[in-house]
Amino acid sequence: MKHHGLLRRAVVATATAALLLGGLATAETASAATTGLVSGTAVTATLTNTVSQVDYSFVAEAGQHVTFSTTASTLTGAGAAGMYLYTPSNIWATSWVVRNGQSALWDFTAQYTGTWRISVLAGDATVTGSTTFTYATDAFPTGTPGTPATPNQDYVATTAVAGQRAEIPFQVNDAKTHLSLDVSASSWGAPGTANGYIFDPQGGLFAFVQLGNTPTYYDFTPNKTGRWKFVVDPDGSSTGSLTARLVTDQNFDQLQTNVAVTPKIDRKGQRAVYGIYGEAGKPLPVQVSASNWGSGFAYLFIFNKDTDVLVDHCVLRNTATSCPFSVPTTGAYRLILDPDGGATGEATFKRTT
Repeated sequence: MKHHGLLRRAVVATATAALLLGGLATAETASAATTGLVSGTAVTATLTNTVSQVDYSFVAEAGQHVTFSTTASTLTGAGAAGMYLYTPSNIWATSWVVRNGQSALWDFTAQYTGTWRISVLAGDATVTGSTTFTYATDAFPTGTPGTPATPNQDYVATTAVAGQRAEIPFQVNDAKTHLSLDVSASSWGAPGTANGYIFDPQGGLFAFVQLGNTPTYYDFTPNKTGRWKFVVDPDGSSTGSLTARLVTDQNFDQLQTNVAVTPKIDRKGQRAVYGIYGEAGKPLPVQVSASNWGSGFAYLFIFNKDTDVLVDHCVLRNTATSCPFSVPTTGAYRLILDPDGGATGEATFKRTT
């Protein structure tokens, strides 16, 4: 049978199909009045000898991710109740069972826009009692769905309900612009991990970022312009939060001869970019008078001006050094200070000829 919702995950919950509650979707039952659900607010459905069905409604847009997390059930008789989900056209989409002593999670992505319904039905005539669950839409740290993150600003993404995700959209106006997703704090309950997904404007998966209980980063160069998004999806029924920032490179003007510069890199994955002019067959020396990267190190790269073709490089550790660069053809190039492995720090250097 076709399920009219793109289902993604079920934890503990048992799909009803043709099992214990299979026939209740069309049975005549006594219902309580329909109650509108509020994201993040728990509700308790109470089943009695006279009320064997409790209905709730919520509004969803096509493509919107929704979760239902059951935290407690106290049911007599068979000790189980069915959760039935219906589309805006009142067509059954799917169903699952909640039982005494078990938490249950069911989340899905809506295929249709409109008012959906979820019905809690008694397993049989002997079942009375209650079950408590929370409906939640995804969290949007930028304020509203689709609002892009401001570069170089921290956003706290918190998921408070099992199955809930967080989404941080960001705008890319120039493909091949280097970016870094700097996660400065990350904390998740058991099993202590979450999954980070970077999606391109067409919804294609661009990259996966493993998230745990320690800071991390992921630097990348987008290959398309448009609205991208970073989706945080906790493992299993974990909840938690992270602090993330979309970091752009520091872009400077042309590096002048005998003029020292001291770029400071304080965010993981960030780089400092200068223009530099070179002549074929002539030395292009860069003198590094100071360099500090903690326990790490950095590179000075020379790239072609408009491509990612590497021309030359030099390793910077925590001592002064000289970088005897040369270029194959006369023209404009890019000199890029790029810390390794998320190192932060600073270096002072100048072109000497």
